[in-house]
Amino acid sequence: MAMPPARAHAPNGAAPSAPNALFLIGFGMFLVVSLLPALMSALVRTVVILALLAAVAVMTNPSDHSFALWLSQQENVRMKESPSVKQWFSAVVKTAIAMVTNEQLTWTYYYAIVFSVVYVPTLNRRAFGCFGSWWWADANPTLLSLCKAPWVVRIAKGGVKSGIERYMDYSDDSRPLPRSTSDRLRQRRTGDGPVGGMENAAAAFASTMSDFASTLQSGGSGRSFGTDASTATGISDRQLRAKAMQAKIKKDWRDAAKYFLEAAEVALSLLSRANYRLEAAWCELEDHNAYSKAKREAAGVVEAVCEELASAGYFDEAARALAELALRLKRKFPEQLQSEDVAKDLGSLYLRAKVIAEAGNSTRGVIENTLRAASIYTSATLWKLSEECYDTVGKIQLGEGHGALASDAFANAVLCRIGQLDVTGAEQLFERYQRLLAVQDGVKSMSGLDMLVQRAIEAHENWSVDALDAAIAQYISSRSIEPWQRQCLTNLRNKIQGGDLR
Repeated sequence: MAMPPARAHAPNGAAPSAPNALFLIGFGMFLVVSLLPALMSALVRTVVILALLAAVAVMTNPSDHSFALWLSQQENVRMKESPSVKQWFSAVVKTAIAMVTNEQLTWTYYYAIVFSVVYVPTLNRRAFGCFGSWWWADANPTLLSLCKAPWVVRIAKGGVKSGIERYMDYSDDSRPLPRSTSDRLRQRRTGDGPVGGMENAAAAFASTMSDFASTLQSGGSGRSFGTDASTATGISDRQLRAKAMQAKIKKDWRDAAKYFLEAAEVALSLLSRANYRLEAAWCELEDHNAYSKAKREAAGVVEAVCEELASAGYFDEAARALAELALRLKRKFPEQLQSEDVAKDLGSLYLRAKVIAEAGNSTRGVIENTLRAASIYTSATLWKLSEECYDTVGKIQLGEGHGALASDAFANAVLCRIGQLDVTGAEQLFERYQRLLAVQDGVKSMSGLDMLVQRAIEAHENWSVDALDAAIAQYISSRSIEPWQRQCLTNLRNKIQGGDLR
């Protein structure tokens, strides 16, 4: 018998009937018509509010200048939590490096459009700025992660190096500078050439000294094991320093000097007292527009501090203080560097710093300060004094086994003799230096500067301006020539052209 055909199994989920589908479509359209305007209105309001907040954040985004002012008002900028041994050692090493390289309190400023981030490497802290205010990001892990985010650095294009000293030296008042001007000032470098770079190393000595002492006294964490010194009114030296820094930023030099001197009276350590007194001297210097008065007001304080430091065995610090006095006078009165009296005055300060560094067995300090004096003398065409400086440096470098550096110093001394138009003496001096280099250092090949000097002397012997010009052109094709060196050779060229056979 034939089997009946198998009945097909019905699907598990039956499709909705036509009335149900129409109901769902109609209900969906009802929801869209009734709720869409409200949803769109809420979305638009949210977008508008966020846009307004973003606009306000952009307009009130705190500037680099506002961070400098905020930082100067902080009584304790070190981390409050106890750091690990690694963090403590890192803080001490970084601050020590800042002292050796003589850096001011510096930071990197990241402008992220609606907010700003600042990283202070010496303190190893980050600050977050938004809506015109600043906060340390250490206490909030989320905020700290935001400050460390790589995209912040990308938006800020790597950030901008800045520091509190920029607002003390370059700004005209306490108001923020325009962004374009601010960017140019952040990138400004002071000092010309290798000597200028070494002078910059002395410029930041005073402000770094007390921070280093405070770090060592507090174990790197900013938490002192003792109590801060304070006046009879209970104001500590750090509070007085904060007031002085605020006055300094506003260029109220007299009040700043007064607060620094008050801080020096209550400071516990010798280095802190010396730092405060030096800062007071710099403020007194900035308060005067005449060279003689500015030097007189500052020199007395600086010399007393140097004597105190040297007596305690701080020869390097004492030498740096004198060098900084000369550097600050040079920067404040650049138009007077052409004066022989001013040049001799500043050069003598550097040479006194050289003597103190020599007492402390600091060969580097001796060389640097002697070169600084030579740079001052050459700016005023005091060729004989600058020749003596280069001669001293050459002999020191030769004694240290640095034949190439000694050769350049000796060549500069010969150029200074040429600048005096004593070409015969320059030739004798050049030959003596070459013999000295050959005997003590075994130097046989001459440097480019030596070749320039030799060819200049030969051009004088042959009475050939063309030979001198060719020697100069060959030298500057591979090296740069200092303005004072060109001036010496110009003096020789004028002598040859004038037919002076002496």
